[in-house]
Amino acid sequence: MTMLVILCVLLGLVDSKSLEKVLLNQKSRNADDCQIPDNITELIESLTEIKRNKSFLIPVQESIYEVCDRRKSEIPFVTPTNCPENVTSRRGGKLNQRSVCPWDMVQEYLPGYFPSVINVARCRLCERCSGVNSTTSCQPIVYRIPVLKLTGCVSGFYTYEKKYKKRAVGCTCARRKTMRARRRNRV
Repeated sequence: MTMLVILCVLLGLVDSKSLEKVLLNQKSRNADDCQIPDNITELIESLTEIKRNKSFLIPVQESIYEVCDRRKSEIPFVTPTNCPENVTSRRGGKLNQRSVCPWDMVQEYLPGYFPSVINVARCRLCERCSGVNSTTSCQPIVYRIPVLKLTGCVSGFYTYEKKYKKRAVGCTCARRKTMRARRRNRV
């Protein structure tokens, strides 16, 4: 910025009065002076082709994970008592409850991002997929979710940059990774 100002003065593109105004404005401006831009809705809608998507997949449910997230602590170990033994006995209901790898939707708070709250899937702590052999386990399905990151303040308005956050959107049953498979993936 300073080099640009000096260059403009040398080339005569900016007079001294205008330059003084710009510099005083920049020095006095701080985060408290910034406002959310009028086009924030358009910016958010540009993140996805699905306009005005208020919820991702299913509604958020209060769970032990959400409470722990709010307290900024680790998720405590929970014995897998809420993992169903037989999938065929669960008819109807929501997909996340009927799955061989059930999950809950919780809210994740992202200060400095827009939207500042994202619904994220958390796989239940099942030892294995329900009704499936023991070589499988529940794994999160990860998706890149577009968000706007707050990057600064220009002319009294916050500026944002489009970023992607990898977040779980559901859970699926998959074979457990073996040591041999892990070594192959590193190469």
